[in-house]
Amino acid sequence: MSKRLPCIALTMGAPSGVGPEVLAKALTLPELMERCVPLVLGDRKVMEKICEELALPLRWHGIDEPEEARPGVPNLMNLTHVDMSRFHWGLQSVELSYASTFYIYKAIQIRERVDALVTAPIHKRMLAEAGFPYPGHSEMLVSETNTKQSIMLQIGERLKVAHVTNHYPLKEVAGHLSVERIAGAIRLAYEAMRELFDIRNPRIGVAGLNPHAGEGGLFGTEDIELITPAILLAKEQGCPAEGPVSADVLFHRAVAGDYDVVVAMYHDQGYVPFRLIDFQKGVNLQYGLPIIRTSVDHGTAYDIAGKGLASEESMVRSILFAAELASRNMT
Repeated sequence: MSKRLPCIALTMGAPSGVGPEVLAKALTLPELMERCVPLVLGDRKVMEKICEELALPLRWHGIDEPEEARPGVPNLMNLTHVDMSRFHWGLQSVELSYASTFYIYKAIQIRERVDALVTAPIHKRMLAEAGFPYPGHSEMLVSETNTKQSIMLQIGERLKVAHVTNHYPLKEVAGHLSVERIAGAIRLAYEAMRELFDIRNPRIGVAGLNPHAGEGGLFGTEDIELITPAILLAKEQGCPAEGPVSADVLFHRAVAGDYDVVVAMYHDQGYVPFRLIDFQKGVNLQYGLPIIRTSVDHGTAYDIAGKGLASEESMVRSILFAAELASRNMT
């Protein structure tokens, strides 16, 4: 009797961005089909358009329920009806961005009927203009699944980075930090290293918020008042970590092998060095949710959408990693 393959829900992302392209390219790979049952949540006309324009040999199996998904074929739930008479690649509109919310909400709705979720990029500014109440996927998934705390964990070949905060203006970051939130992120990073990567005693480096980790309070007191107590609290909870370490030193040391994972305080503090090293090869894992969720390590890239230039490597890696984690849960 053959083993059941995990069913992976794949949200199409912004219809006019590179999401449809990288998804379609990924689904042409035999290795992917051998590892999972892919289920695209999106717009059939858009997916057919990219396949026709790039001459991709995909024939979509349309379904209405996740249980109808078949192995060996690209399955698709058609959730929107984009007006193709006005559609073009790179088009930034509230209407198209709002359509991408249907794919996310559907993924949340069926999360207990699939084994994992992989998300293609959305356009956050247009979603904000449409009244979307969340700054991104991550915050939406935390809220809609009643998750207390999760971390966005970037996974690359040479670097792993966990984020305490995600999508906040830089001037607001400090206000969203607390001892409990930082300690919680350290704890989740520790658990992820042990559970997912079988690292028995993870070496965790915690970044300072301010230049030179505050230089003893000269350049800000958050490192003294928040990060240091959080590290001590994490240690008391059995999650040893080192820091706060000045970020300009910490990431160099992590790449050199001194740390298994870095805990960054805010979005660009972690994403800039990670993408410098592992861009287009990285996988984002939202750890702490009740469902496995990975995502690509790039944005909508409207400037190259539909031109056949977008690399599918991050999408492929995201799907395969989600399938691997799901398979572990199924044994």
